[in-house]
Amino acid sequence: MAPVSAIVSTPVSRSFDWDELVQLILEGQVIPIVGAAVLVAADGQPLPEQWARRLAEALDLEPAALPEPGGLNEVAITYLRTGGRRNRLYARLKELLEQAPPAVPAPLAQLAAIRDFKLYVSTTCDGLLVAALNQARFGGVARAQSLAYSLNVKVEDLSGT
Repeated sequence: MAPVSAIVSTPVSRSFDWDELVQLILEGQVIPIVGAAVLVAADGQPLPEQWARRLAEALDLEPAALPEPGGLNEVAITYLRTGGRRNRLYARLKELLEQAPPAVPAPLAQLAAIRDFKLYVSTTCDGLLVAALNQARFGGVARAQSLAYSLNVKVEDLSGT
């Protein structure tokens, strides 16, 4: 059977067939794609916005120089337009996330606990989905396999297992 995708947005129509979605999940036909919307701190604040403020400070960017909404993308664009180096940008963000790693947000923990999902795709720059999977499935031991795309590195493929 060919993979089937389902896009669920809020609010969900009453005609949405939840039974069909559950069946597709059980059959391994659904791959969750996880984005920044689920990266919310316990206090309800979006984590990427917190990271953007910290990154702007680390890169010595003036808050007034940043366009709204002031997320990571805006910080990166502003930094690069002012002559900043891409490698420094990535290194600073990586350093900030490693220095003070946030707790796994509840939505990620809940998603990782659904054992019928064997593959996840994340569109974020952090390791929180991997951390959630390691916590939910391996008792915190780093066993979840993670592949990342990079312009400068040969791309690995999935092992098929």
